Amino acid sequence: MELRRISVNNLFGILNYDIDLGNSETIIITGPNGYGKTMLLKIIDNILNKNIDFFFDLRFEEIKFELDTILLCIEKQKNKNVAVTVVDYVNDKKRQEVFTLNKNKELDVDYFDEIYNKLLICDNIDSDPILKSYNHEEILNYYKIKKIKLHKEKHHKSDFLDKSIPNAELT
Repeated sequence: MELRRISVNNLFGILNYDIDLGNSETIIITGPNGYGKTMLLKIIDNILNKNIDFFFDLRFEEIKFELDTILLCIEKQKNKNVAVTVVDYVNDKKRQEVFTLNKNKELDVDYFDEIYNKLLICDNIDSDPILKSYNHEEILNYYKIKKIKLHKEKHHKSDFLDKSIPNAELT
C-alpha cells in the first residue's frame, strides 16, 4: 500500500495542506514552529492505527488520505460527528460511516470529571462538602462504565477502517 497524497483543510481553523508524495522515497516536512508538522504526522499515525477517537478532538474540516487503491476522507460535521468515507478504486465502491462521540447527556461530564479527580487526590472526603454529598461508589462505577464504553467504541470504530485499509504498512 502506497501513500500518494495527504490533504488537510482548515487544520486548527486556519491551515490548509495538500502534500503530493508522488514516488519519492524520502519526504521532508519543514516549516516554522506551530505550523502543524507534528500534527500531520499524528494524523497519519492515527489513520494507520485506525483510531477515529483522535479526530473528535482535532479541529479541522476535512482530511483526505490517498493511497494507491483507496481514498479515505475524514470530515468533521457541524454536529461534531466524524464522517469517514472510503472510495475503493479497484472495486469501484464507496462506503461511508458516521461516528458519534457518545457523551452521557444526563450527566455533566466535566462536573463528574472534577469530582472524580478530587476523589483520587482527596485525603479527607468529609472535609469537602461537594464530595461528601455524592455517593462515591456511584461516581467510581460511572467511570468504570465510561472506560468500558470507550474501549468498546474504539474496537467498533477500528473494524470499519480494518475493512477499508488492508494493512498499516506503507511503502
